Amino acid sequence: MFLLNGTPIPNIFAGIEVDEVFYPWPLNAERMAELGITEVPDPPRQDDRFYWDGDLSRPKDLAMLKASMIADVKTQAAGLLAPSSWMIERLADPSSGKPVPPEVLDYRASVREAGAANEAAILALPDVAAMADFVMTWPEVPAP
Repeated sequence: MFLLNGTPIPNIFAGIEVDEVFYPWPLNAERMAELGITEVPDPPRQDDRFYWDGDLSRPKDLAMLKASMIADVKTQAAGLLAPSSWMIERLADPSSGKPVPPEVLDYRASVREAGAANEAAILALPDVAAMADFVMTWPEVPAP
């Protein structure tokens, strides 16, 4: 990023006007110093999920982010439960005679508990910065 006397220059590659004189790009180092143009590293870009255009000074609406993240929790929980759902559905067939293994029932219960804990943690987050740092936790998928 280039600065002219401390002010960001939006598009220096198109040239720049200083004191009513237009200077085409590229400028050599001496001319840039003479005009007061300095190059500084771009500020680190923040996560676009939480900040508009990655700009730390433009956080997204906290309530909207919480609703979106809770929807993600529900989607992830459903995805973790889906592979064993057929076992639960099999119980509805009286001729199957096969019970659901206890480890599957325990895993499904732990997924639901983790989902509820993740939702509660998200609702308790005080600001967008805390939300950007939040990591959901889920139980380990049992071995087949």
